[in-house]
Amino acid sequence: IMSRDVVTVGPDAPVQRIRALMRAHRIKAVPVVDGERRVLGTVTQSDVLADTPWNPEHGPVGNMIRLVHRSVGSRKAGARTAADLMTQPARTAAAAQPIAELVPPMSDEGLHHVPIVDAGGRLVGIVTQTDLIARLYRGRVLGRSDYRDWGVNGWRRVRA
Repeated sequence: IMSRDVVTVGPDAPVQRIRALMRAHRIKAVPVVDGERRVLGTVTQSDVLADTPWNPEHGPVGNMIRLVHRSVGSRKAGARTAADLMTQPARTAAAAQPIAELVPPMSDEGLHHVPIVDAGGRLVGIVTQTDLIARLYRGRVLGRSDYRDWGVNGWRRVRA
């Protein structure tokens, strides 16, 4: 269920570039990776918003949130690079991990996306709440009874 074509940035990426990538690709999180694609952290839409100045297009509530973040001295206010802005360490999951194990952190802990890594810790994809809900819907509501176990890489057919 993971998206394999993941938009990433390096730790030196400027905040303006991250903002532009999120807007262009309509995504809410960007993994920050090193030269070997190991996940160092994640920059989320919330991280970027904490660093965004007042903008009339964001409306009064969005601008008030930004002002509060900036006034309480958010560690991310004034960030210049992904390394300054990212949440670290990133919470990742293994490619072979059952997708059901992602439900508790995504439903109870507020996690909206999980970078997926291979055995060497390198990024191979990302799973979002939307991906998870779509898969659970197709599997449970549409009754794919011959597929009982599913992992991040997809459904596993149960052999009789």
